[in-house]
Amino acid sequence: MAPSATRAGRACAAPRALALALLVSALRAAPAAAQALAVFEERLRHAAAEQARSEADQAALVAQAERECDAIERAKSAQPGPRAGAELERLLRAFEGLAVRLDAAEARVAAERAARARAHADFEAAAEREEQRLARLSGGQPGALLELGAARARAAALAPEAPPARPALDVRADDADGPEQLAAKLELLDAEVARLDAELANAARTQTLLGARLDARRLQARDLGRARRQGAGRLTLLERAADAARASLADLEARVHAAQRVHGDLQRGLQSLAERREDLRRRLERLRGHAVAGREVP
Repeated sequence: MAPSATRAGRACAAPRALALALLVSALRAAPAAAQALAVFEERLRHAAAEQARSEADQAALVAQAERECDAIERAKSAQPGPRAGAELERLLRAFEGLAVRLDAAEARVAAERAARARAHADFEAAAEREEQRLARLSGGQPGALLELGAARARAAALAPEAPPARPALDVRADDADGPEQLAAKLELLDAEVARLDAELANAARTQTLLGARLDARRLQARDLGRARRQGAGRLTLLERAADAARASLADLEARVHAAQRVHGDLQRGLQSLAERREDLRRRLERLRGHAVAGREVP
């Protein structure tokens, strides 16, 4: 064979050899990439399970705290003056330990939520890398792409939940609305009223629970401040505990104010819904010529 023909053959063979080497390397990497994605998915599944366990523990503590809050509220109603009586003070002191456990449970849930969000972000980044790797392979590896899609669907079910809070829908009557449109809007407003009713009840429970925790924390801060002034025990530890109690008290006060704002917003939302619902009902009555039965909006 002539030297020129040999050189030409080698020149043509070089790109083919490189392409073959890249393909072999990609195929060897496929099991490792899929395995890595499975590891990220398992981490996400574990993070979601840990968050669920922490939230179940927190829910049990909240239920216990609500029962104790009822006893505190009854004691408050029974006392004659503004100062805490012996029974109320006893209940608040007993509530202090539960309040500390609630704080710890909230911190665990927050940490688990953050871990779950990180695990989901890590999975999505790994899935994006795997999708790009598969796109570079010959034929696109449809079977692997289907498995990647299934893994993403499983991960989506484990993704962190979005916050549920949203304002009331702005449903208003229009001059062009007929009876069917007005009736449909009334039905939609009824559903919104039911939703806000449930959220208002939950906000009231949250406000009551935070109020009891605030009372207990104030009592704790008072006791620590008194011990610090009297110089009982190790002063440095008392100072740190008193500072921590004041910081916790400030945090709880801010949360109580935030809960009050949420409660007020929900009440105003319900009032606005009531006014719009009444306007819709009157318009519908005029159009139909007779009264339309409708439930009262609180």
